[in-house]
Amino acid sequence: VPTILSAVGLSGEITPNMKGIDLMPSARGQQELRDRAARGAIYPNDAIKLDAPAMHVRGRWIRWANYKLVVPGDGKAPLTESLFDLRSDPNEMNNLIGNQDQSARVAELTNMLDEWWTPSTAARQRLPPEDEGE
Repeated sequence: VPTILSAVGLSGEITPNMKGIDLMPSARGQQELRDRAARGAIYPNDAIKLDAPAMHVRGRWIRWANYKLVVPGDGKAPLTESLFDLRSDPNEMNNLIGNQDQSARVAELTNMLDEWWTPSTAARQRLPPEDEGE
């Protein structure tokens, strides 16, 4: 929303409570974008309990600088734990997760991801009895 308001000349209407940032100064070449992480979660699109996202998440991911970390979830067909250097490996062919030289980076990215959202296995307790164990 801040970018849209700025683009149409209403930057004075931007408030601190709005989600997002104003990208117009960067688009105009007036300032650099600050480095910030992008995060997300992957779902199988067959949720049986819409109010329990942790129960279905296949994995979470974070992209920070040149690196992308994927952490498996508790849902069906969890994703493989992975770390990729996207600058040298844009096609994500070389998984660095087992590389001891990357352990500090994995810990840092995992911490950043957990600060965003840490799925709780408590959500599994909300399953109806006939669905438990599936």
